[in-house]
Amino acid sequence: AMQNIDNELYDLDQQVEKAKRKQASLLLKRADLQEIPSTWTEVEDALVEVNPHDEEYWDIHDKLRESMGTAWISKLWRVQNMSLWTYYSFHKDRLTRNGINHNERLVWHGTSSLDPSIIYNDQQDGFMMQFSNKGLWGRGIYFADESVYSDKYSYKPPTSDMPLTAGRCEGEEDEREMFLAKLLVGNMIFIDRDESPEKASECRKLTVPPTDASTGLKYNTVRGETSGSQVWIVYENGRAYPDYVVRYYKGRRDINRTLYKTRNEATRSKKRKQKSSSPKSSPKSSSHKSYTPKSDPTVDVEQGLSS
Repeated sequence: AMQNIDNELYDLDQQVEKAKRKQASLLLKRADLQEIPSTWTEVEDALVEVNPHDEEYWDIHDKLRESMGTAWISKLWRVQNMSLWTYYSFHKDRLTRNGINHNERLVWHGTSSLDPSIIYNDQQDGFMMQFSNKGLWGRGIYFADESVYSDKYSYKPPTSDMPLTAGRCEGEEDEREMFLAKLLVGNMIFIDRDESPEKASECRKLTVPPTDASTGLKYNTVRGETSGSQVWIVYENGRAYPDYVVRYYKGRRDINRTLYKTRNEATRSKKRKQKSSSPKSSPKSSSHKSYTPKSDPTVDVEQGLSS
């Protein structure tokens, strides 16, 4: 009898391995057919630094400062991870096939002491439930509308006295990092944990979203409010993509780290540089190479620091 059980277990292990190989093969085929973001360069698996001349840079700068008015971007990287993008796209299409509006949002996520490279270099899940701790709405993956909320959970990048992380340069003492991510909210339910002590206790025990009584299916996402921000909690992998790693600091602008004060200033500088470049050689796309801030004679500078 024991031998028969062992044989069945071995057969099941073989079936699981075969299913994993089949899944990997299908994901590769899917990757060949799906669209990739228009901002991506030709390098599919890379951490690409975004140039401050690009509109993309300033869109994220503006979003960062919506709730952190004294924050400045010192470095911005776009995450181009084809495996994670394929997995995320699969979940997006799955919601659509089930007749659910995927309700995609841009949200913030701080990793606390976990190096962001663990997430953006992963080839399977990216944001993982396995790294999650129990929070106000239970054990899930938390995202926020307001950058100031995720700032409390931001990652401190290594300085010159610490080992460097893959794809990113060393940071300054006052710098922090967090993700700007794409999140598939889908069907969501708002739960007010401040309704009563009993409701707060119930929320802390969540491991999956509640069931929608009208459909008999679980909600995809729980929404709550805390510390002045809406938060979104998902309880499964694959529903969020780590779009950008944003390194920033707060206070007065340091022109050695943030060359331009405004989008218009960056645009004017870009136009001047394009005019002064040789007509025989067209300028290369700024997103294809890393950017290192330098002194720019086209920028009006006061005393090295600007508020």
